[in-house]
Amino acid sequence: DRAVRFTLATALFQAERFEQARTLTTKLIDEYGRRRPPERANLHLLLAQILRAQDKPTEAIQQLEQGVAMDMGNLRLQHLLGQVYRQTGQLDKAERAYHALVLLLRRRAALQRGPLQEGDVGIAEVLFELHLVSKDLGAQERAVENLESAFDAAALDPSENERFETALRAFGSLELLLRSLQQRLAIVDTAVQRANVLAEIAEAQGKLGQSDLALASLIQAIEENPEATALYDKAQELAQRAGELDEYAAMLEKASDRALQDRDQQ
Repeated sequence: DRAVRFTLATALFQAERFEQARTLTTKLIDEYGRRRPPERANLHLLLAQILRAQDKPTEAIQQLEQGVAMDMGNLRLQHLLGQVYRQTGQLDKAERAYHALVLLLRRRAALQRGPLQEGDVGIAEVLFELHLVSKDLGAQERAVENLESAFDAAALDPSENERFETALRAFGSLELLLRSLQQRLAIVDTAVQRANVLAEIAEAQGKLGQSDLALASLIQAIEENPEATALYDKAQELAQRAGELDEYAAMLEKASDRALQDRDQQ
């Protein structure tokens, strides 16, 4: 019954029915009374998520601190605690929370091999967030060190890299995202993979106002994978915007010649 109601509370939260979700989650917590088993920690995590969504970060922190006291190894609790500490300007506490989380993640990595699963916290994204906290604190040397550690961790595992790039996008760190994509481009194996990464690079360059570079990246992507028809529309739009339609036309001619050569060789 409790598991069903927890699932319902989670669904209400995801549906943005925050008051109903909050009422049900609070009731589930109250049913424990003074008992503080580790499984109760996830209820405090859910309530903190609801309170944060309701723009009540101080109350969210109270729930997270209670949850961490019950289950110090709960990675998602520790992660959100660091995020909300930073959100409320409690930078020293945020830094300590992130450091504790990094230690927990390294311990998990030593015990558990394999890619991250859905809902897992990645060490690269956490090191990036720790970089932001160090930067906010004015600790530039630590900030650079944490950032380089994040890139190193992301390079070791594709699933870590995916979480890292998601975090970079979420925080609007486009220049760092571009660096990560270029790092990934250097290690992918197939032409299709290179084309996909180049398309992501072009998107980041476009958002940075680098239209000429974005067009060049899209042209390179099309040369890697001429069958990726969606890229042609994007390239044409960029070419029109950048006044480079002649270059786009030359690329199309080159791609056509390459396709004919590949067909003749088959």
